[in-house]
Amino acid sequence: MIRIQQLQSQIVEPAGLKGQYYEQRPQNKLEWFKNNGWGYKDTKFVLEQDGAVRLTGNKYRFSNQRMMKFKEWAEAKVGIDLSLNCEAQNEIPADTPIINEQFMNAIQGQFNEISFDNAQRILHSHGHTMQEIYELRHGKLARIVDCVVFINSHAQAELLVKLAVEYNVMLTVYGGGTNVTWALQCPKEERRMIVSVDTSRMNHVRWVDRKNMTALVETGVTGKDLEKELSRYGVVCGHEPDSVEFSTLGGWISTRASGMKKNRYGNIEDIILSVKVVTPTGTLSQSLDYPRVSSGPDLNQIVLGSEGTIGIITEAVIKIKAQPEVCKYESILFHNFALGTEFMYKLSRSKVWPASVRLVDNNQFQFGMALKTMPHSKREEFMDKVKKYFITQFMQYDPDQMCLVTVVFEGTKQEVEFQEKKVFELAKFYKGFRAGAENGERGYFLTYMIAYLRDFAMQFQFIAESFETAVGWKNVPAVCENIQRRIVEECSKRGVEKEPFVSFRISQVYDTGATIYVYFGFVYGGGTNVTWALQCPKEERRMIVSVDTSRMNHVRWVDRKNMTALVETGVTGKDLEKELSRYGVVCGHEPDSVEFSTLGGWISTRASGMKKNRYGNIEDIILSVKVVTPTGTLSQSLDYPRVSSGPDLNQIVLGSEGTIGIITEAVIKIKAQPEVCKYESILFHNFALGTEFMYKLSRSKVWPASVRLVDNNQFQFGMALKTMPHSKREEFMDKVKKYFITQFMQYDPDQMCLVTVVFEGTKQEVEFQEKKVFELAKFYKGFRAGAENGERGYFLTYMIAYLRDFAMQFQFIAESFETAVGWKNVPAVCENIQRRIVEECSKRGVEKEPFVSFRISQVYDTGATIYVYFGFGYKGIADPVKCYSEIEDAAREEIMKNGGSISHHHGVGKLRKQFMQRQIGDTGVEILKKIKQQIDPKNIFGNQNLI
Repeated sequence: MIRIQQLQSQIVEPAGLKGQYYEQRPQNKLEWFKNNGWGYKDTKFVLEQDGAVRLTGNKYRFSNQRMMKFKEWAEAKVGIDLSLNCEAQNEIPADTPIINEQFMNAIQGQFNEISFDNAQRILHSHGHTMQEIYELRHGKLARIVDCVVFINSHAQAELLVKLAVEYNVMLTVYGGGTNVTWALQCPKEERRMIVSVDTSRMNHVRWVDRKNMTALVETGVTGKDLEKELSRYGVVCGHEPDSVEFSTLGGWISTRASGMKKNRYGNIEDIILSVKVVTPTGTLSQSLDYPRVSSGPDLNQIVLGSEGTIGIITEAVIKIKAQPEVCKYESILFHNFALGTEFMYKLSRSKVWPASVRLVDNNQFQFGMALKTMPHSKREEFMDKVKKYFITQFMQYDPDQMCLVTVVFEGTKQEVEFQEKKVFELAKFYKGFRAGAENGERGYFLTYMIAYLRDFAMQFQFIAESFETAVGWKNVPAVCENIQRRIVEECSKRGVEKEPFVSFRISQVYDTGATIYVYFGFVYGGGTNVTWALQCPKEERRMIVSVDTSRMNHVRWVDRKNMTALVETGVTGKDLEKELSRYGVVCGHEPDSVEFSTLGGWISTRASGMKKNRYGNIEDIILSVKVVTPTGTLSQSLDYPRVSSGPDLNQIVLGSEGTIGIITEAVIKIKAQPEVCKYESILFHNFALGTEFMYKLSRSKVWPASVRLVDNNQFQFGMALKTMPHSKREEFMDKVKKYFITQFMQYDPDQMCLVTVVFEGTKQEVEFQEKKVFELAKFYKGFRAGAENGERGYFLTYMIAYLRDFAMQFQFIAESFETAVGWKNVPAVCENIQRRIVEECSKRGVEKEPFVSFRISQVYDTGATIYVYFGFGYKGIADPVKCYSEIEDAAREEIMKNGGSISHHHGVGKLRKQFMQRQIGDTGVEILKKIKQQIDPKNIFGNQNLI
């Protein structure tokens, strides 16, 4: 990082006296600050035609210097495709403001500037998280402030708060707008007028007392301007968060901030002596120009970290220090992150702490090196090569392991010399190598650049962000290792194709622990739920907490007499069956996601399993549930086969999709482990004959545990997954079978379809079912195709999501959806879905014929479940996800026109809630709303699923 004094023009004047202050010139921030990203308008990273990356503008030391290594590093290490171009929208949309006429009349003439300009309103409604910047570039902020009032003084703050209370107007406080906690996002549901109070014109140093080394400062001043003004008096504040150029004193106080030089100057709580805050009930003001007090609780601590929730912080008395005599950068190479961490720990014990000391891991070290500018001469280029050879070959540092400690020494000449001696002695003990000032300075420069680089990467479909934590020393390695593992796992679960970039920095040392900064990002553009049920409501501005039930994964008891079990709902299907097998029993509920989905998920989505013919759907398996709701725990003692004592309250919970509470336990039915389990398959000449067979089978009530019909597309899909023959004999027999089927039996390879079957039960049950099933199949010219094809059909079910993710890397997007439909409408539903998908793809510029496939997955007396797989190559499609969603919505319109349901077993979530009214009617929707309101009046479970 470049020291703050290097970011500004130094003003050297005699030290001032108490009562004098420098008048800062007001500026319209939009004139110099980006409206859809971080930092100065004239400053951004650009990719030149020859592959060099350049930082535009003139604000930083490395501005307008070419960085030749960054492109190669970004493509190889991070996986960014720099040939992509995902430009931001030209204009950010804004809703019409809500106006409180009485309030507006009252404030007229009281303030120098009141703005309804849309650009100002948007600027004052967001911070600088990745999510917010993405919305600015490609979408819309859900709710923005209605008006911006610029205040110039404490008196104006008091007047504005008084009028807001009188006329019931909501206030938000804006300083530098650099927060990364969504703190400035407006509640979407807020119907009052929202006014942003801009404190940026309260930017004066009111007085400086060099005797007591204190200063009274207005809180709208930025860190950069504060240091510029204090430099006139030969003093510094020294608080330097990464956002120091743009963040304000008021923001530091309200977020309880820390700065990179806290070892010398302290964190914000060490710098602040007193604050003045205008609250709705009066002004909190303490006259505490003292080194310490012992007169009751410290009320500063109520304000520090209050994040704008109690009032407007207008002034603060702060501690100051003399400008340092010496300020210098250094750096130390270590062989790996473990050695670097041990060095940092021992340094914390020594109490010889430089102003700043940071450890960056190998990823971040390489990141910094990739930003190295081109050498200015042949000699410099030659020396760089010599240094690299010396480090990697002579000193044996592994380029893929070594990490870097960056250091800032500040103080008197003697202080700095003493610190250097001790620091480098300790580094030598841990095999550290002194790497010079340039690498140290580049490390701190990277800190200032990280947000610019994040915004630069967005245009190439790479999103990244940072977060941080404080942790005890003994837990530092575990925290880093487990964050790394978890991020990689979660990216993999969510279909992120390329390895995510994850990097760690130990930013601060303390006696008891350290601060760990995590940078992570991944290439985008390409939960087991498939209904967006876990997607957080965009407009929700409360803190959202995800309740993870995965550790509630025990079978509490098994009753083999009644064949019931009490089970915690965080258990996965796979683990449930594993535990029940110890008792010789099964649950038998097997959705396609059985390996990863949970009992609670099955209940909340009203799930179905492939073996429902033997074990039932989830509503047939559940006897009772325990649910923790905001109004109490719903718990029924229903270990009974059936009751007739009022409505079945289980039905309120089944399919509730997380909207009413946390399902913690359930009593379920169990069955003895089957004596026999076997696969089979039957070929039919075409889908029509196969469908007729399924219909007649439904009438016979001789239902195998599972029976499924796949069309020709899906049959060929399954055959394409057939593994290579293990021998010449096997290869020969495959050819014989194929010849027999296609030539002798006259099955058309482009028409034939397959029924896959699972038989389970006693030996006698299975033999009886086989006899009846194959007799019926023969009537419809079916041909028994063996266990291998049957097993492959079910294998395909487990593989489909993996294959979908695999296809994405080749610009092919695919998904499945399903419906339940009466038997007479099965052909029409399939035909019309096929037609509509082809039409919609053609309309949207999909070049090649889409893949569309049907599977009848379940049979009932009255109808069947139809599973639809479809996908298309999205080359040339600007927004493939939007295109897909529109096509699926059109297909669902056809489903509903032809008598199909929204969903058979996937649930509704947010993905299909738009169709709920059509399925259950206005009254049905109102009933669900009333139930929700009674159980959860404050909308604690506010995921907005279903309705």
